[in-house]
Amino acid sequence: MISIFKYSQSKELDVIGGKRSTRLSNGPSSLVNLFVILDQIVKMAGKLTDADMDQLEQWVGTGQKTFTLLYAITRDGCANTTFHQTCDNKGATVTVLYNESGSVYGGYTSLSWNSNGQYVNDGNGFLFQLRFSGNTKATKFPVTKATNAQYSHSTYGPTFGVGHDLHTFIGTINKSGTTFPLNGNTAEWGNSYSNQGVTAANINNGTMNVTELEVYAIAAKWNEFTCNKI
Repeated sequence: MISIFKYSQSKELDVIGGKRSTRLSNGPSSLVNLFVILDQIVKMAGKLTDADMDQLEQWVGTGQKTFTLLYAITRDGCANTTFHQTCDNKGATVTVLYNESGSVYGGYTSLSWNSNGQYVNDGNGFLFQLRFSGNTKATKFPVTKATNAQYSHSTYGPTFGVGHDLHTFIGTINKSGTTFPLNGNTAEWGNSYSNQGVTAANINNGTMNVTELEVYAIAAKWNEFTCNKI
């Protein structure tokens, strides 16, 4: 929940809610336009809960993080071009998928997405599940083949592992009813990431149909008074 608005003497507005944060420029006027604020709040909000962020933050390590929503298919459309326009060269990100059964899962990469059509070596990457069929089931799946941790291709959505362990979509996906029938797969689940004895069907309920897919930028959280990382 976005709960704190803090106006600074620098004429910028810090919008803080849990681990979500953004800064809005006030420009020359004495008050920030309310509609601009509301628009930015809607754009920065996502389905990932504070508890989910706490868990991901723990898995990532290296201190507290802020999560900034870069891309959401319900807001931006499900298309490879939009994904790359909004998410390439943004540093560390987490991709989160949600389905109608109440399962939540995805992948983390510490390195930027790009459109080069190559694998990215990332020894810090991991896949994860947060919930299965509505029940909390927090599991981290560490990378085992770092050289194939991430696959960045101009026609692909977020893709992890060789083969792939988790391939979200290719091209453009139109919504059908209440879901987006992603055309990716988990054909090589457990190839480049340890599956911890969990089958792909016990991650995504055997379907790539999702109600939402989000990509968040993850960055170190800074103490605004000391300018040090928290």
